[in-house]
Amino acid sequence: TSSPATRGIVILLGSVSKNLNPGDERLNNILLLIADCLNTSSESVQFAASQCLIPLVKNIKNESINLLSLLLNKLKDEQEYFIKRGCAYGISSIVKGLGISCLKELNVLNELKLAIESKNSEHRQGALIAYEMLSKTLGRLFEPFISQILTNLLLAFGDSNIQVRNTAQLTSRIIMSNLSSHCVKIILPFLLNGLKESQWRSKKASVELLGQMAFLAPKQLSINLPIIIPEIANVLNDSHINVQEAAKKALENFTSVIRNPEIQTLGPILLKGLSDPNNQTETSLKALMETTFIHYIDPPSLALLIPIIQRGLKERSAEIKKKAAHIVSNMCTLTEKNDFVLYLPQIVP
Repeated sequence: TSSPATRGIVILLGSVSKNLNPGDERLNNILLLIADCLNTSSESVQFAASQCLIPLVKNIKNESINLLSLLLNKLKDEQEYFIKRGCAYGISSIVKGLGISCLKELNVLNELKLAIESKNSEHRQGALIAYEMLSKTLGRLFEPFISQILTNLLLAFGDSNIQVRNTAQLTSRIIMSNLSSHCVKIILPFLLNGLKESQWRSKKASVELLGQMAFLAPKQLSINLPIIIPEIANVLNDSHINVQEAAKKALENFTSVIRNPEIQTLGPILLKGLSDPNNQTETSLKALMETTFIHYIDPPSLALLIPIIQRGLKERSAEIKKKAAHIVSNMCTLTEKNDFVLYLPQIVP
């Protein structure tokens, strides 16, 4: 059956289940049929199945708990990536349907903790996919548990298995996109402290996870960029090459979410200015001076510009200082007042 047809059947089954009484034996059959659709390679079908499971599991709790246990085991042992994702979709939907409390009551978090700390890479990858789906499905309801998984998420960035590392990137991106300002305030200090670690692997992991904050919701992003960008820029000249590379990639993440077309064009030059301020600050300032801006400068763009301007204002050369000051005066008319005010302490003597 084609994916659209399968998706249609799943939605139909979900609709039928809503009209059956809680004790109806047919509910269990529908549960198994929908759960079987989680094994498909089509993510649209998996998503449809997961959405149908949420209201269904409330009416057949015992069967749903059994299915949850089955999916947790399959998530760890299955080698096919798309089936792992299907299992994770199912797990997150059952958790949402039964209630957030079942994460602890049914040992879901403990099972995932054991999996991500396992020596088996399939288990570690499965746990990461589950975290991704729990964040995506539960949204901010999952926030209280993020601090519990943060350490293992950081370790996954340096995993020996490339598939686990790639999955960690995707998982963290989804988690970051769903964070509230309150949760960001809790985890940001933890990540910033990681930049002070003497062990380069710990520092690299913190940099990489900070880089995923480029995918925060726009409001959270604009609030936290003045803190994040300078900290990442500070480790661009770290003594370890892997930390340097991680910092460059992290900054590239932020350039990827820039909406200002002019700054997008200047992205590579600005990154050079950040990574090699001794030799590239003047070049970056000159490029900014020669650019005609016709669009407003958005918060991610502003966050990249400020460290370069700040460096320019501190240079001994009067010419460089003049260029930096001229750019500041131009920026006053090209940025939102609330965005620009955040940086005044850094650029006003």
